[in-house]
Amino acid sequence: MNKLLFTSLFCISSLMAQTPATLSPEEQIAELQKSTQPTLVKVTASWCGPCRQMEPTLNEVKKTFEETVQFQEFAVENLMKGTDEGAKALKEAFDVSITMIPTFMLFKDGKMVKVLVGSRNKEELTERLNKLVTTKTEDLLKEEREDIPEAFKNEMPSKEKLEKIRDEIIILKAFLTDPIKNKNLHAQVIESKIFKELDQNIATITKLINNLQV
Repeated sequence: MNKLLFTSLFCISSLMAQTPATLSPEEQIAELQKSTQPTLVKVTASWCGPCRQMEPTLNEVKKTFEETVQFQEFAVENLMKGTDEGAKALKEAFDVSITMIPTFMLFKDGKMVKVLVGSRNKEELTERLNKLVTTKTEDLLKEEREDIPEAFKNEMPSKEKLEKIRDEIIILKAFLTDPIKNKNLHAQVIESKIFKELDQNIATITKLINNLQV
């Protein structure tokens, strides 16, 4: 009986030793910043359908780069609630706002060199990773970030466009706070961080409008 108990405990201990500890978002980011190996990080969540659809493509790409690129996943399970600690940690560490998943982040020599928002095909991922492996880090960092909204890449939106955006946000807020029109709206949306930031967004856009020349 003692021998059986000892054997069972040994097996359990061995299994636990082989199971990697789950890292916190901050710990995972720290590991990324210390690593010198080219790395692709998929920002994902268990409820994300497009993320799951990317798996076959990623598995094919992994076979091509298994000796040169490290592949990781970064979970943002509470992204839709606006309270995800992982998304917050990514914003603080790399100034990246995760608004859509999957999002792919490319790292080299501990530095984030590219952010790709949305699903990608095998050909594009292969091309991106080939460039990640063969290009110097300093040259990769000189390239334009692709996670910046298209409207802000070349020039500031016009005063008229900003006013339209602001007015649409005000209309949205009025609808959400109407006790009759929003009776079918889930309470968690009203209590969400995103909803509570509407006033701040309106004020920010108003300030931009006032700073623009007519």
